[in-house]
Amino acid sequence: MKLCLSGLPALRNAVYLTSRLRPNVRPSLTIPLSWSYLLPRALHYDGVITQSEIKYFIDALHVVCEWGKPTLDLEILETVDYRHESVIRLLRGFFERQVKILTDNVIIPITPGLENTTLLSLLPYATCRSQRSRVNYVVDIRDFTFKREFLKEVFSILRTSGDLYVVSDNIHGDYDEIYVSERAHIAALSRLTANISRVNSNSVLVKEGNIYVVKKSNLAWLRQDNVMHVNMWREPPKVNYLKMVIGDKVPLHDVIGVLLDLLEYGGMPEREFLQRLMDCTGEIARPLLFLLAKYGFLNVIVGPMGRVCTISDRGYRLVLEWLREREA
Repeated sequence: MKLCLSGLPALRNAVYLTSRLRPNVRPSLTIPLSWSYLLPRALHYDGVITQSEIKYFIDALHVVCEWGKPTLDLEILETVDYRHESVIRLLRGFFERQVKILTDNVIIPITPGLENTTLLSLLPYATCRSQRSRVNYVVDIRDFTFKREFLKEVFSILRTSGDLYVVSDNIHGDYDEIYVSERAHIAALSRLTANISRVNSNSVLVKEGNIYVVKKSNLAWLRQDNVMHVNMWREPPKVNYLKMVIGDKVPLHDVIGVLLDLLEYGGMPEREFLQRLMDCTGEIARPLLFLLAKYGFLNVIVGPMGRVCTISDRGYRLVLEWLREREA
């Protein structure tokens, strides 16, 4: 792992995560599902969810795996995790559904308030870039605060597919090489080498054993913008949760009509609700009932009178939206 003091290195086949260059892509969280466990932790470190909510997120991610896709899809996650609809919709406004692959360098902006989550947008490039040449990852940590142990974990993944350059004004951590830019505070390097007089903006400190040796560097530096470039929120497309769950198996208005009956009655025995579903959907009524409960459109309560179905908040919103559209 390499440290670039106070400057952005000029590299080829590179993915930059920085606010000091004009971005050419928006970040994406289309990461392999095998790494999706990092998302709830990132959201927790960013203060979006609590420690206790991490478990619900992980449970939802397990359900997402059942949909058979190799990468995380936020629309599916929003459909699955009805407890965190608003949080995931927030993410969809900041993060693209598809990863943009460029033939040149990729420059990703950082999302203020979601710094640790934006860090995950580097992971898609660990699998989708050409494996014929290693990727250079440049992570600029100067302008935002990242959770240090989370940085280390993501860095360990990135280093399996490329070379990692960390851009910072300070020296924290263990680095194999330290490149010095013209903006670097050279005096701060005196604790690393006794040859501080030899250090300049063309120097690199290379670790050999337990000491750093000053050598000449051939690394070029990029010109940094004087303004910060950050990722901005955009209104995401609306997700039709019911269609995502049941597809085209039955007309949506038939199912919504049964949910409307459930709303008007305030609840009904599960057997009666199932019969109403059978009347309009036929033999798939029983698995449909299971899906409506699993994805939060209704509640199934077990009481002294047996199993009773009541409409949930998600089901209530679905019915209201349907009624408004029909009136319009």
